[in-house]
Order: sequence, then structure tokens, then C-alpha cells
Amino acid sequence: MRERIFGDLLIVFVLPLVLMIVGAFVLAVVLAQGWGLHTIFG
Repeated sequence: MRERIFGDLLIVFVLPLVLMIVGAFVLAVVLAQGWGLHTIFG
């Protein structure tokens, strides 16, 4: 039972973190494509 609760807590804390990281990465890619990669990388 304890392992089940730990697993649920892991999902509750890790899932939003992963979604936030993925969302930030996608947003960065979209912005980079929108502005042009040359403006960011030199």
C-alpha cells in the first residue's frame, strides 16, 4: 500500500514538472522558428 501511495505522489509531482519542461521546450522551439534561428544563435 505504501508503494502505491509513493507511486501516486511521484506521478502527481513528476508529471506536471515534465509537462512544464516539455511545454517550455516547445515554446522555445516555436519562438525560435518565429524569430529565426540566426537571431538567437548568432
